[in-house]
Amino acid sequence: MPTVEEFLKFLQERCRTFEMLNSGKVKQEPTTQASISKKKEKRVALAVITSACPLCQEKHHIYNCEEFLKRSVQDRKAEVRKKQLCINCLRAGYYAKECRSSSCRKCSKAHNTLLHVNQTSTQSGSVASSDAQSSEENEKSMTTHCNFVHCMDQANDSTQNNVALTNSSKSSSHSLILLATAQVYVRDVQGNQQQCRVLLDPGSQSHLVTRELIDKLKLPCKRANQIINGVMQCPTEVRYSTSLCVESRYTTLKLK
Repeated sequence: MPTVEEFLKFLQERCRTFEMLNSGKVKQEPTTQASISKKKEKRVALAVITSACPLCQEKHHIYNCEEFLKRSVQDRKAEVRKKQLCINCLRAGYYAKECRSSSCRKCSKAHNTLLHVNQTSTQSGSVASSDAQSSEENEKSMTTHCNFVHCMDQANDSTQNNVALTNSSKSSSHSLILLATAQVYVRDVQGNQQQCRVLLDPGSQSHLVTRELIDKLKLPCKRANQIINGVMQCPTEVRYSTSLCVESRYTTLKLK
């Protein structure tokens, strides 16, 4: 069972996530008959924002860059300072004191886990792999940087019906990870609300949806040859992407 400290830390991270969601709400205008009819005719348009790696200029974040992960901690720090990146989330545009991402998972200080200096042992390949997974848990502002939903192609594995993500920072087989779920509304191709259950993973950098749900909603998919690294940096190929809007069952909150 998790300790009280671990449970409190989990609650703190959840609170941060909800604070960020609340800060992104759009001011509601007074509801009129004209606005209601106008809303019925609205169409959702999503823009995909892609950022190039400041190190190799490829289409991925620097904490997923193989060239960056191969470097020592000191070389990583030097590169972050050179590129003027936030030492906490490894993004450009602001500093660590303004960053709302979680801190280092090893020492809880305001820097990314990939920049943590291990005083007891030297870095190894397994540490770098664990750091890469931890860096994905550091980023909580993904709603402003990732506005597309990945659709998993199951052609290579006909027996796989569900997509599951697991984040782990311990090698113990007895460790427990608590992930919340929620029931939300999504829109099908005709604009009708369909209820589904989502898995809330605050450490994930991408929104994943099963092919079964996409087929049920009859949403169009686009070709998107991308690689997602999961536990122990195990790569999973994503062949398609799609766009959808997630709506709250109790408020007017919408996430695209």
